[in-house]
Amino acid sequence: AYFVYPVINFFHKKCKIPHSISIILLFLIVIVFFIKIVILSVQLIVTLTPFISDQLVIIGNSLQRFPIFNSVITEATSLLQGSMLIVVNYVQASITNTIKVLLFLFTFIFSLIESRHNRLWFFSLVPKVVREKWTHAYLAGSSILGYFIFVETVLFSVTFSILTLAFYLLHFPYF
Repeated sequence: AYFVYPVINFFHKKCKIPHSISIILLFLIVIVFFIKIVILSVQLIVTLTPFISDQLVIIGNSLQRFPIFNSVITEATSLLQGSMLIVVNYVQASITNTIKVLLFLFTFIFSLIESRHNRLWFFSLVPKVVREKWTHAYLAGSSILGYFIFVETVLFSVTFSILTLAFYLLHFPYF
């Protein structure tokens, strides 16, 4: 909630959306983002598993004269099938953990509401003796992390733009 609060503050101050609706909007964005990542991951695994298995069979057929590669290919195929079972079990387990996820989201919303009054509210649980030192260290660390994320975003954007322009000028398809 500490790191997400600036987004809510942006919605509230710049977009003129009420604070409570900003929290709900951010909450919905987080849920949609999480669901999209899960769906994309499952689709990617389901799509890539047969392709990788087929490629392992082709590689195994071309390297039949080397017995060590056959055992490596067989082991890789069994690991691939095992990883698919792990993913299926994980999805089933995550469905049963819905109550934990709902509890987290409930707590997340209340921490966002509390962050409106005091962004460092969670330090009230720390003993007074170390509260000031920890607060200062936390603020310094979060400032450095924010600057790092900003710099990485700028570097990514510049690199992406340069590569896109270069690929376009070199007439790459789907630059």
